[in-house]
Amino acid sequence: MVGSTPLSQATRGVKIEWEDPVVWRYNGQRAIKARCNNAQGYTAESVRGKLIPLVDTITLPEGYTKQWLGEHKASSEAMRYLFKKCALGYCYDNCYFDHAV
Repeated sequence: MVGSTPLSQATRGVKIEWEDPVVWRYNGQRAIKARCNNAQGYTAESVRGKLIPLVDTITLPEGYTKQWLGEHKASSEAMRYLFKKCALGYCYDNCYFDHAV
């Protein structure tokens, strides 16, 4: 016949501690990701355009922020770098002066 044995007889003690589970981080900050794939026939930007008003209604506690990442971030950065060099060249080629110096 098998009986029960108190845990204190089988161990040297029990120490209960809270351990953080895996915490996703982005740039060192704790982060939660909401991800999805667009339905066929919709672009990421068109879906984002429809979601912006809904996401903007979400109020966050102080110290929390929202960011659009993924394709939007990649596209924004690419455009910024593209036009950083392009704008000056465009202005130079298409500007003219009314007065001779």
